[in-house]
Amino acid sequence: MRRSDRGDRLGAQTAIRVAQADYEEQLELDAKKTANALARSPIVQEALAGRSRSALIERAKHVENSAFYAPGGEFLAGAPPGQFDGSRSATVADSDGKALGSVVVHIPFDNVLTKELGSQAALDEEDLFAFVADGRVIAPSTLEGELDIPRQQPRFVSIDGVSYRAVGTNLLGESPGRPAVSIVALSPKATIDKVVTDLRNRFLLFSAVAMVAVGILAYTFGRTIVRSLGELAAAAGGIAKGKFEERVPVRGRDEFAALGDAFNDMAAQLEQRQREHKVDHHPRRQQAQPALLRPGLLQHRVHQRKVDRLGQLPQVPGPSTPGAVRTVWVMTDSSCNGTPEDRHAWSQDDLQESRSHHQPLDAPRYQLTQWCCICSP
Repeated sequence: MRRSDRGDRLGAQTAIRVAQADYEEQLELDAKKTANALARSPIVQEALAGRSRSALIERAKHVENSAFYAPGGEFLAGAPPGQFDGSRSATVADSDGKALGSVVVHIPFDNVLTKELGSQAALDEEDLFAFVADGRVIAPSTLEGELDIPRQQPRFVSIDGVSYRAVGTNLLGESPGRPAVSIVALSPKATIDKVVTDLRNRFLLFSAVAMVAVGILAYTFGRTIVRSLGELAAAAGGIAKGKFEERVPVRGRDEFAALGDAFNDMAAQLEQRQREHKVDHHPRRQQAQPALLRPGLLQHRVHQRKVDRLGQLPQVPGPSTPGAVRTVWVMTDSSCNGTPEDRHAWSQDDLQESRSHHQPLDAPRYQLTQWCCICSP
């Protein structure tokens, strides 16, 4: 409100200065120029010399707001100025310089002047000027009542029960027989409230539109981020399952696009290495298959560490045909930390024979490991 008040004050004061300048121009140029022209007119000089009221009245009809006076100040014809009107006068003299009378041209404070000054100052349609003298409104005629002129800061005043925002300044200084006249710019409070309400509504509407626009942009941008992260997570899950052909779509040139490019490069490299690994290990498997059929090799390489820990396997009892495959059970005494003297080798036939005579092995004491061996010649 403070900024709005400042704007209203500057607008009103500017309008008042324009009106003040226009009124002074009318006094100095129009009224004074007209009075001098009448004083030099032979018709006026002859009428004043002969005291011809009829000739002066006829002349006054052609010049508005003019009055003719005898040398002693006697009113002869025309429209005398009002108590508060500004005026300019000129002395009428003959060829010898003898004073014949005077001519007065004035500018009355009336409805015509208020409208004219308001138009020159570009006032709003509902704003108006008022002329105040002795604390009372003298024009326009639509306003009546007392008014304390606010000269420094605008304030609200009430005239005829209507509230106005008012600011004013002196228009005519005080002179003998006439008080000072001030001009006041009046703006109806209802109009100001309407303008303020309209501005507030526009601001709220603009704020709402801006918030909706920001919300739409945020939602769209958020959806884009969520979609990109979802695609990246799905592709990462495929890579974790060994699907190295998974790729993520790359859109735009932002940070998510850079991340997608890096992910696709990583997936391509993993896919290439997997392909090279398959090609490299295929001939090795083909070479390893005949070696597994050689005599004396263990087929279950997964138990190689246990063989290394136990040392050399003891001789397996029973017949052994070169090239034959036999199942061997290696039993270790669990209480002796697997020393060589506590190892025993049992063939499949020995185990079957033990089960048939109901002589179970001491399971808590011994640990059995099954091996598949190829007998040497």
